[in-house]
Amino acid sequence: MAELTLVRHAQASFHAADYDCLSPLGEQQSRWLGGYFAARGLGFDAFLTGTLRRHHQTLAGIAEGMGAGAMKPTLELPGLDEYDFRALVGAFVTAEPEHPLVRAHHADTRDKPAFYRVLRLALQAWADERLQGPLPESWAQFHERVDAAAAEMQRVSADHARILAIGSGGAMAMLLGGRLGLAAPQIVDLNLQIRNTSLSHFFLNREKFLLASWNAVPHLEAADRANTITYG
Repeated sequence: MAELTLVRHAQASFHAADYDCLSPLGEQQSRWLGGYFAARGLGFDAFLTGTLRRHHQTLAGIAEGMGAGAMKPTLELPGLDEYDFRALVGAFVTAEPEHPLVRAHHADTRDKPAFYRVLRLALQAWADERLQGPLPESWAQFHERVDAAAAEMQRVSADHARILAIGSGGAMAMLLGGRLGLAAPQIVDLNLQIRNTSLSHFFLNREKFLLASWNAVPHLEAADRANTITYG
């Protein structure tokens, strides 16, 4: 069986006009991850990413940290891209303007915990088909495109022994949830706990997609990096 290392992208630019760009800390997180791989002599023979800039920037930082040349994706998989979280939150806020958590979010729009509390509600409403459109995609469509990416990874595993894939947290949670048969609330919980540049390991072939470990950040656990573990 092939080994898949699935990485969530490094920290993006939450308060910037363009979220899809790594923050300075995110750039450092990705370099540290590359250094972790290099120190352990880990290499890969296939590189998969979503289509987003933050995925490609994370791969570039890993390559820099490994002291390797530029790594070009073997394949881009749209199923590793995130759902449109801003559209989902916007739809929920429009539908529930007086909800206490929505009011708390409006009181300080730069408060990330307040935003993520609303996001949790929006994700569950989306999964339950309670959000009014138009929306970029339904929960079922999101599930389908992540499933398509998982199937493509299994196809790639026939020709590559060690695969590195970089995607977004929601897609990663849906991928694991789909393999384990989890319900939507459990997938939402998984989504909101995935750390930037976390490592999840799977063994896979055309028939099986098996979890070995989930959401580890060994490259960020040194005492002097205690404040570098992020979720956005």
